[in-house]
Amino acid sequence: VGADCVFFSVFQMLFSGIICAVPLIIVNITGYEVLTVEVLKFIIVPVLYIAVFSCGIAYTCQVIGQAFCPPAPAAVIMSLESVFALVFSLTLGGVLGKVFNVDLSEQMTVQTGIGIALVFIAVILSQFNIFEIIKAKTGKKNKE
Repeated sequence: VGADCVFFSVFQMLFSGIICAVPLIIVNITGYEVLTVEVLKFIIVPVLYIAVFSCGIAYTCQVIGQAFCPPAPAAVIMSLESVFALVFSLTLGGVLGKVFNVDLSEQMTVQTGIGIALVFIAVILSQFNIFEIIKAKTGKKNKE
């Protein structure tokens, strides 16, 4: 199963790379925006960071984890993807940014904090069967 997951992950990343390369080539050919060496020097570290950590490592681990996890817990964990992304961006982005002298850190705003709180509350609430809780509180039982 692990080899199939890695193959799937690699194939999907290669396919995505090819699909994303098409607009880049079109934009360069039309002259709308040209990718120069100066631009490449500026974007290479953030792009490699995203490619290696987000796509390469994180996505492959996610696919392997999903293969060994029941669907319901996997859905809950994947619902928290945006929360994990921000946490790793706040921690690893700042550290790697200092190493490569590039600003990779995410800015934590009030809006971001509210969004994380709402996602986290929704994930927690999704684990409770609200109808059974109401029935238990009111003393009603299912008719069988």
